[in-house]
Amino acid sequence: MLSDLIINAAILISFLSIANQFYKDRDKEIQSRFLFKICTGLVCGILGILLMWYSVRIQNVTLVDFRNIATLLATTVGGSTAAVISGIAMGGFRIAYFGLNKYSEAGTVVIILVTLGILMIFKTKRPLGKKWFLSTIYMTIVSCGVYYYIFPNNISIFFTVYPYFILGTVVVSYTIYKYMLYLNNMSLLYRKLKEEASKDYLTGLNNVREFNKFFRLIIEKAVSNNQKFSLLLLDIDFFKKINDTHGHQAGDKVLKEIGKILRQSCRADDKISRNGGEEFSILLENASNREAIEIAERIRKIIAENEFEISCGRRINVTVSIGISSFPETVTDITQIIERADNALYKAKRTGRNLVVSDEAILG
Repeated sequence: MLSDLIINAAILISFLSIANQFYKDRDKEIQSRFLFKICTGLVCGILGILLMWYSVRIQNVTLVDFRNIATLLATTVGGSTAAVISGIAMGGFRIAYFGLNKYSEAGTVVIILVTLGILMIFKTKRPLGKKWFLSTIYMTIVSCGVYYYIFPNNISIFFTVYPYFILGTVVVSYTIYKYMLYLNNMSLLYRKLKEEASKDYLTGLNNVREFNKFFRLIIEKAVSNNQKFSLLLLDIDFFKKINDTHGHQAGDKVLKEIGKILRQSCRADDKISRNGGEEFSILLENASNREAIEIAERIRKIIAENEFEISCGRRINVTVSIGISSFPETVTDITQIIERADNALYKAKRTGRNLVVSDEAILG
């Protein structure tokens, strides 16, 4: 019996490890979606069914296993919706596979009582650890009570089943809880490192590595589908003077604020990056040269009219210069689009700054 319970524990740990590989990229926003809760309930229901399949039989009728921990996992990850779905899946399998009899009915009652009890415990405002502990005690008492109902006169069960089941449930539940926390922390660390590898630490925009990745993808799409594509290169005017006069913290605040302005001023699908220092870039898919100029002019005016707070009560005005190149309108060789946009940017700098310059004209 002990070896069978160890197999149950191994199934739980293996299942949790595999599920984490699919869920490690999921943030809290995705976890709040209804579809995610349904999927979590179904997955945990399958886990409970698997645990029942490899459970320990007592007198060829009663099953001892850790299926209730699957319900506890469903509640923790997907909330009440996932818990109910997992309970329905396990209860349905219990009756469908083992037939409608006293034992399957009792097993289904256990699943219903455990699900309802765990949901009530999780509605309280206790820390997750206490909720998990109380749920473990509750589901163990309910299961033992049902076993006593099925075998009221079989004293040997109290000595051959209860000790293993109670000890096994408590130990495995605690192990799964700690392992779940460990996997959750590893997932958070993974998402953080993944974001840091692709995002600029200061502004939250794409970094130069992500810019290069998006640039390759967009130019391939533009060439193969004969689509228009524009590139904006933006540089803060006299940024070194801001750092020298007001300090690097003031410069960082300016960079952050400009990052916000760019996100608010561009289209949802535009790829905005900080390419380094005070230089930013915007990749515009399906944007003509005229549309790119309109977007760039809007950005230039908003930044020029904005007052940047660099410290309590201290505000400064900042301007930017923007260079534009567009495929295929101003650049027929798409491999030169960065160079042409860069040339346009430096032309804006030389011509007086606070300007938008495309390959064809000077605006400002």
